[in-house]
Amino acid sequence: MKDENAILYVQTTNDPARQYSPLVLAQSAKAMDLNPTVYYLGMGLTVLRPGEAEKIQVGSFPNVREMLDKTMAMGIPILV
Repeated sequence: MKDENAILYVQTTNDPARQYSPLVLAQSAKAMDLNPTVYYLGMGLTVLRPGEAEKIQVGSFPNVREMLDKTMAMGIPILV
């Protein structure tokens, strides 16, 4: 059965400034009653190594680890 409310965000980069977009978009989609999933592949996987996400913080945003934790706490799947 096709899920008309499903949306997939794909993260392929380890560029610090680009780490927030899929997480913020997925959180926003969830708030709009959609079924988002975030998928990491390629160079994006390097951000998920132990201790790496904590090192990435841009401006006044929380660090990427905190964003990942919030995303998962909202019930949004993160696939690797």
